Amino acid sequence: ITYTAQATGWTYDTQPTSAEEGATVTFEVIPTTGYTVTVTSSDVLLSKNGNIYTFTMPTKDVTINVSATEKTHDVTISYKCDDQTIQANGTATAVGEVTPKEITAPEITGYKFTSWTLGNGITNKSANTTTNPINITTKASGTYTLTANYEKVVTVYFVNSSKWTAVNCHHWVSKDNTAGTTWPGDQLTTTGETVNEFDVYKATFTSEHDMCIFNNNGGGQQTANL
Repeated sequence: ITYTAQATGWTYDTQPTSAEEGATVTFEVIPTTGYTVTVTSSDVLLSKNGNIYTFTMPTKDVTINVSATEKTHDVTISYKCDDQTIQANGTATAVGEVTPKEITAPEITGYKFTSWTLGNGITNKSANTTTNPINITTKASGTYTLTANYEKVVTVYFVNSSKWTAVNCHHWVSKDNTAGTTWPGDQLTTTGETVNEFDVYKATFTSEHDMCIFNNNGGGQQTANL
């Protein structure tokens, strides 16, 4: 009796390799958690009871074929800001119970990704829920929903007409002076665009921060409060 099988997705307890003609042969195929197994043979008629398979030994050699398939589930992905939908739902198809699948929250104009909310039936395989993209697996049962959370942001562009070697942006809330950054603020990178041959920089921050200053990385040059 020969067993041809893939290496993962199943185990066995009893697996005889020979038997006399007419004898009842019993073997067991146990699916690993997260997998289903398929057991077939073109040489004998197999009977199945749970994980136990039996057949009557014929006058010839017998080959048993075992294959395992990972269980998967489709995941509905929603995109929200303050519990309000900001983009139509998406779907991550065939998310496995064993193999992590990478899900990326897209860029949405006027918003910034902040975190994921994992619904029933989702397991996070990444370091934390603020990671983007995130790696997830599914459980055996659940509603299979995943929410990408966003916050509203504003984008301000700066033309580096003074040709500073570095451009930073410090931003804050004017009504109570709550700082969004520590001076001199976030160091920016160019957009790849130019105006009159001067590089353009972009700063994006939460819409609550209604004031900002561009500066040369704290080197003594800066714009007025904007």
